Amino acid sequence: MTTAVAMQLNLFTRLPEPGRVALVSVPEDRTPATPAAARSRAAREHHAEEHGGRKQLILDCLRLANKPMTDRQIKEKLFGVAADMNMVRPRVNDLLRERRLYEGVETPDHVTGEWVRTVWLA
Repeated sequence: MTTAVAMQLNLFTRLPEPGRVALVSVPEDRTPATPAAARSRAAREHHAEEHGGRKQLILDCLRLANKPMTDRQIKEKLFGVAADMNMVRPRVNDLLRERRLYEGVETPDHVTGEWVRTVWLA
């Protein structure tokens, strides 16, 4: 048995489209979606090699700089000014959790002016 559900979205882009309604049939015996935590773990395992390489880049960057650095300074040194902070910050957090880095004193960020952490080799 199926249930008809009204959805307001563009069927091609899957984005909401005001004023348009599409009827979609959803089977009731559909298996539940994978829980978010399981998908997250699977994605992490899938990208583990890439993450390991980025972690090593961060450690090497700190070794070569021979001083504590902020996440932004590491990002700019490795990937340039236009890169996204999310290329570095999650891996720095992983390294902190693994106790391969530790947080140093806070310093004002040269872009935002906010006080941010510095990290250094453990």
